[in-house]
Amino acid sequence: MKSSTLRSADLTRRGLFASVAALALAGCQTTVRTPLAPPGFRISRFIVDAQPLRDLGGGYNADFLQKAVTEEATKQFAPFMGGPKGNELTLQIGALQMPAQPDERFEVGFGGGNSNDYLDGVVIVKQGATVTRTKFLTVSPSSSGGAWYLPDNVWRREKVLAEMYVDWVCREVFGRF
Repeated sequence: MKSSTLRSADLTRRGLFASVAALALAGCQTTVRTPLAPPGFRISRFIVDAQPLRDLGGGYNADFLQKAVTEEATKQFAPFMGGPKGNELTLQIGALQMPAQPDERFEVGFGGGNSNDYLDGVVIVKQGATVTRTKFLTVSPSSSGGAWYLPDNVWRREKVLAEMYVDWVCREVFGRF
């Protein structure tokens, strides 16, 4: 009769095989990303609406972001233009959060301060009578605008947020992953 005692080498081998099997199974789990519009979706026009940010007192930032998002969308949406008249895309700019001092040396407290910039918005996809609204939150490091002491740092940080926002919209709406 065989002994039923386990040696430490057996446990190690079993652990190794179990880990390899778990890794193999984890690799089999795939997430299918579905775009917000059907394949081949084309738009007749797009609108950039910064009024929600203006309503929050965003003033100059709303004007700058509306211009920056429009410029970037004109470039990135060009291959998807020329669709039927009812197909429209609206990019609303809802909120902007940027720490006044992006330099991480000044962060104190539990877990540090906030060193990210946030652009919050809503994307509205119209395909004829079908309307889909999706919230978007774009995050970038506050250091993305370069040195904090340069006079145009805020505008460069907002430009980065605008580019990222349009890039994510393009990925999610048109399926360009």
